[in-house]
Amino acid sequence: MSDASRGLDAVGDIDHLATLLVHYGGVRAATDYSILTTASHLAEACGEEDLVAMAVHREEAAAGSFTEVAARAAAG
Repeated sequence: MSDASRGLDAVGDIDHLATLLVHYGGVRAATDYSILTTASHLAEACGEEDLVAMAVHREEAAAGSFTEVAARAAAG
């Protein structure tokens, strides 16, 4: 029986998938840590008014992008 025909029932495949879950969990944890560290440094470097202004700008930019994508999708 070939590896392809065994599907996910093969022990090797299950071990591989479990290894991937552990790996990606670690990557996600490292990314979360980096995001929190960066946010902490940003908060230390900027005043509250600057942080609020950045948040508003990012929300407006995201809303604009969403509106543009929605309009393009509606146009076909």
